Amino acid sequence: MFVEPSPVPRFRNEPPAPPPTPPYLNVFVQPPTQDPPASSTSHPPPLPQTALQPFSSPTANTKKPRLVFQSPLHRGQSIPFALHNTLPDDHLIIYKFLTSSNSSRSNQRGQDSHQERYYVRPSSGKISSFHAEIWLILNQTPPIADGASLKDKILVRWAVVQRGTQVEQWAQQQLTENTRRKWLEMLLEAWPDQVLERKTRLSIRFT
Repeated sequence: MFVEPSPVPRFRNEPPAPPPTPPYLNVFVQPPTQDPPASSTSHPPPLPQTALQPFSSPTANTKKPRLVFQSPLHRGQSIPFALHNTLPDDHLIIYKFLTSSNSSRSNQRGQDSHQERYYVRPSSGKISSFHAEIWLILNQTPPIADGASLKDKILVRWAVVQRGTQVEQWAQQQLTENTRRKWLEMLLEAWPDQVLERKTRLSIRFT
């Protein structure tokens, strides 16, 4: 008995997947260097005076970025790295760092006071060109046994602003220097349907 084939094919060809989103932001880390010990004060240590060396090209750095503090650890020890804007002619990037770890130390009265383990300088800003140079500065050294290692992380929140749009025009007019730390929140609040918040975690190792 002959049965006519169904006019509707059993297996339909699915449309091709959309192209991947371009990596608007990359992170590049310099090889670790030894810094001279810094004096212990209650204020954030100043930025190192040494100049940053050229960073690796985007095509050469394929591993996940990792920030490494090498022993002997000391307050003021720093790691230089860069946030790279991959499409500076088309976009600018607004960013803000969040440190995820605090250390607790006792004061003279025996009470615990929480202090940031790290400082990031600058901790927020705008990337209009190819990259922004960043320093991760150790504020409180963690206790580590000999031969052991410690893992940690920090988070950078960021958003992409397309050039030639009303969002860029607003950003150029409204994001003033005295509100730098709130730039990202101001942008997301003003343009919730136009701007998407993204997050990148950076791994930290103590060795």
